[in-house]
Amino acid sequence: MSNQSKISLPEAYLLVSFAVIADLVNWIPIVNIFSSVATLLGFQLYFIIKGVRGIWSIAGNGVDLIPGLSVLPAVTAGVLATIIIDRATASKLGQTALKAAGPAGKIAETAIGKK
Repeated sequence: MSNQSKISLPEAYLLVSFAVIADLVNWIPIVNIFSSVATLLGFQLYFIIKGVRGIWSIAGNGVDLIPGLSVLPAVTAGVLATIIIDRATASKLGQTALKAAGPAGKIAETAIGKK
């Protein structure tokens, strides 16, 4: 495990800013479908390039495809969750917690893509 987050603070700020803008655009009924697909592809491409597992971002974009729930800030929540998990597991405290969890920590490492 590396001791540094793969997403820097300025990158995180820009990602959250784009996610907020996407959530604001998702209030428009027909445009939200195209916006959700574009943000899904864009954020996932970015997370793949950075080597971060973006499963929470996928969940947020999936919620936006449901017609009544597209008014919720799900894209922002998914991107924030992905960034928080990446930064928490890169910290020394996060690594210690995963080691202390024993077998459950190994399962968690696999689930969040650290191994």
